[in-house]
Amino acid sequence: MTFDQILDAIVQKLNEQVAGLGTCSRIEKPFSISEVTYQVPALFTGMLAFSREPDKGTEEIRFKVSWLTWAIANDSKGSGLSLAQSTAEIIQGNRWGLDLVEVAELEIGELQDSGDPTLILWKIPWTQIVTLGTNVWDASGSIVTDPKFNWVPEVGTAHEPDYKPLGG
Repeated sequence: MTFDQILDAIVQKLNEQVAGLGTCSRIEKPFSISEVTYQVPALFTGMLAFSREPDKGTEEIRFKVSWLTWAIANDSKGSGLSLAQSTAEIIQGNRWGLDLVEVAELEIGELQDSGDPTLILWKIPWTQIVTLGTNVWDASGSIVTDPKFNWVPEVGTAHEPDYKPLGG
């Protein structure tokens, strides 16, 4: 799994679940609505930043990722607010169908100046914990059927004959 694949999954889910979109696309650089071609209502989604999160003992790499969706609608009564609300409802708690992505946590949505009096522009940010890499604790591994123990410092393969059955 890569950030790129996660972004594709997010855009796909938004496109499927937000009704009536004219455009639903990804962005990969700072965004200006005057630089892109679109049909309203429109959503543009991209990754803003990421930071490393503590390892949970699996040796996978965990990141807190900041995502952003720009929602653009015509300036007709309620259309911008309705698009922002439906988008936010889909984002909150979503995992985009991916096991290694924790639920989305919405931040504060903000009305922005679109630079065009005929358009409404909402900025909808959220964060998610994303896990990348391979879990060293493979669930398909062997099951211990005869657990044994010994006391430190007499542990390891050199002391294997000294181990005692657990519980006995």
